[in-house]
Amino acid sequence: MKNLEESTKIAKGARFAMLARQLADKHQARQPIRAELTELAILRGQEQRVTDREIAFQGLGRQIGDAARTSQPLEDLLSRLVELRRHELNG
Repeated sequence: MKNLEESTKIAKGARFAMLARQLADKHQARQPIRAELTELAILRGQEQRVTDREIAFQGLGRQIGDAARTSQPLEDLLSRLVELRRHELNG
């Protein structure tokens, strides 16, 4: 699984770099750049959604860990975690 994740990161990075180079070349040649801009915006939006979701899981995980460590109620946090996971799985 780690190898797949690493390969995906490398491929996404390469895609961003390739599109940026195409954008630079087309802009310098005064050619239309809308397609590259659109694709870069879509890719960045997807990346940001994944990052936002990861941050949410990390935050809830930390809060649950703190609550468990200090013997605080977990039910509300666990409900929020289940809802976040449900949202992730259902898109």
